[in-house]
Amino acid sequence: MTACWKRSDASLCGALRVCQAGSNVRVMETVDEGVARNVARNVRELREQRRHTVRSLSAALDALGRRILPSGITKIEDDTRRVDVGDLVALAIALRVTPNRLLLPVGDPNEAVALTPEVMTDQREAWAWAQGRDPLLAGEKALGDRLNVVYEGERDEFRRNSLPASERIADEHTAVRAAQDVLDRLREMLTFQAKSAQQLRALRERRERGDELPLLLPASAADDLWPPHQENPAVALRRALARLVAEIDDLIGDGDSGSR
Repeated sequence: MTACWKRSDASLCGALRVCQAGSNVRVMETVDEGVARNVARNVRELREQRRHTVRSLSAALDALGRRILPSGITKIEDDTRRVDVGDLVALAIALRVTPNRLLLPVGDPNEAVALTPEVMTDQREAWAWAQGRDPLLAGEKALGDRLNVVYEGERDEFRRNSLPASERIADEHTAVRAAQDVLDRLREMLTFQAKSAQQLRALRERRERGDELPLLLPASAADDLWPPHQENPAVALRRALARLVAEIDDLIGDGDSGSR
């Protein structure tokens, strides 16, 4: 009879199920876990993009001082070998990407991402968290923390704690904060437009199939995508841009004085 139990594993990419067959044989199977699957898929995808064979990637890792046999790389890509922190960093260097690129998916921004068994978010929010832009609200919820806090204050604290001291000092300058706000609003606007385009495609597909359409369609397919109590993303982006221009003028002076 085979006895199985689950062992918690401290590695970055997952737990293992350890089974003892008979008295002295152990078989390890990778538990089907989101982050581990991402690493397996991304390593294979990036290796092929870089035109590496498993042997050439193994040689590159060996040059970095992190030896993984070709068979080990195949097992990583098949999600049957765990990847610890050292493996992950070396693979990222060899494949010329960041560790985040190996950990997270890069497909549909609305794709669900399981970061832990209890933390599920979408790809867009996962990347914003991994890049130090925004706190992970799904994680806060899983931890039981209050979600009715002032979000801007929480985001500022998250960014400070996620950056080295030199970056924190620059990040706290009002001009840098204004520039970051422009980037945030721009991403918000692009997300808004992507959702609008997605809704338009869905309406066209329903019409082509001959499906019954809603009796009342919005004047624009994007009209009902932005809650009425929140600022329109285009308005927010223009406001952020105006603030950035004012901050730059204050920092370096206007164009006339700078040209003298």
